Amino acid sequence: MFEGVFSRRNVLTGAGSVLLSSWRRDVAAQQDELSDEQVAEILLDEGTDPEKKVGRETLGNFWFQSPEGQRPSPNWPTDNISYDYQHTASYADEPFVLNHSGLECLIQRCGFERNASLPRMIVGLRGCALADGSDFSDWLKEGHLTPLRPDHTAQKCVFVVWDFEGGRLIIFRGSTVPNVDLMLKYNEGKLACNMMPSGLHGYRIGAHKGLRMPGAFRQQDPLWVIRSKKNLTYEASDKDDLWDDLEGQLPFDDIHWTFFSAARKRPPFFSSAGCQTVSAWEEFRQAAGLKDPPQVLNSRGATPEDGREFQYVLLTGKDAQLASKAGIELPPTIRFGSSGAAVTKLQSALAAANVGYHRAAPGKFDRTTMGAFLKWQRAKQSAATGIVTSADAQLMGFQLT
Repeated sequence: MFEGVFSRRNVLTGAGSVLLSSWRRDVAAQQDELSDEQVAEILLDEGTDPEKKVGRETLGNFWFQSPEGQRPSPNWPTDNISYDYQHTASYADEPFVLNHSGLECLIQRCGFERNASLPRMIVGLRGCALADGSDFSDWLKEGHLTPLRPDHTAQKCVFVVWDFEGGRLIIFRGSTVPNVDLMLKYNEGKLACNMMPSGLHGYRIGAHKGLRMPGAFRQQDPLWVIRSKKNLTYEASDKDDLWDDLEGQLPFDDIHWTFFSAARKRPPFFSSAGCQTVSAWEEFRQAAGLKDPPQVLNSRGATPEDGREFQYVLLTGKDAQLASKAGIELPPTIRFGSSGAAVTKLQSALAAANVGYHRAAPGKFDRTTMGAFLKWQRAKQSAATGIVTSADAQLMGFQLT
């Protein structure tokens, strides 16, 4: 059965969509029959750097292949030392209801500009779950959610497809963080792995690793990503953590299927070296307004919908909670993908701060702006989160709002 995952070069025009749909159902239905080596091949393919090929024979065991009592434990840091949560560390978690107005507040408080020509936006909430524990919801006017923290093993994030005109949303379980197996292989210097920072990111439909996943959402914007060189955690206080801009190259943190069934009983539950992964993939694509299964046109995995543009907002469940709770105001921030007057003021402050900043895109928080701000944070000996808070802005001589 499993050889089909890696020998689908016969998926061609016309029959492609039928074959792909059947293959995905077969893989999902037979997850518990996969051998450890078959699962390892999925992880290897996901974590392989195209410029640094690694043979399976030299890779050694993955995390999931070690006895449970001998596996090193992945860890999500406490909020006060988390890249994503430090600015909201003083607030308590509470269940919340997310709706159209809450989503509007969420993007407004982060300085994100919605592209009005795009009918739907994807919002990833790192550390969040549907309150009823389901894999995905129906289309809703409001969704009941619970803030969590990721752990790099289970799927503890959600993806919201937000339909602006209808004022409705649909929510899917998934993961916005890398899998522990690939984190460990990065620690060992054998495979690639990163964690994508929060922000507003541009995506277009296209193949993820060719025929392995046609019709995925391909990441488009050069940016800085987080790498943990020695530990199975991402802590803003860890001196061994590394911000990497890949010299302007893309990290290819695409949005795609988990590659594992939602019914799987043991880890791994998703395959990600930095990608954003969704469990109910067929339903997710359809909710985004795409045809599923996609019609595969050629051996490169091209589909008729390739090139369609999407905006992807990545924040936390706690951010969404605060944006949705009456009487509580989400602290304003700017970060990657923000735009407007506050970003222009930040850029002026960075240009005067002797951090080697040369403004390339006025009013846009791009890779260059992010790199200069990270350098400013390090110079101030504060945690380099990449997120500009009101306190940071005040130190630099301007106001966020």
